[in-house]
Amino acid sequence: LITKFVLAEDPCYGGEDILGIYFNKADAEEAFYETCEDWVYETMMTADPLEVFGLPEWDWASDYKWLMEDCAKTLRIVEVPYYV
Repeated sequence: LITKFVLAEDPCYGGEDILGIYFNKADAEEAFYETCEDWVYETMMTADPLEVFGLPEWDWASDYKWLMEDCAKTLRIVEVPYYV
């Protein structure tokens, strides 16, 4: 029995996609973090802070933290058995 780790969107938040399958948990955790970082970067570069937080400008340190936490809530790593 081999165990794999699946990075997926959490269905509780409307997600349906599998974002990746990894051989070890460390790789899955790294992908989890990178996925959140990419989403936060894209959001802060393209979205209007007024629409996101109701403020006229980004507070880069604080808003980054909150957006990372929001993204982390929408993803999960699931350990699954893999039969060869």
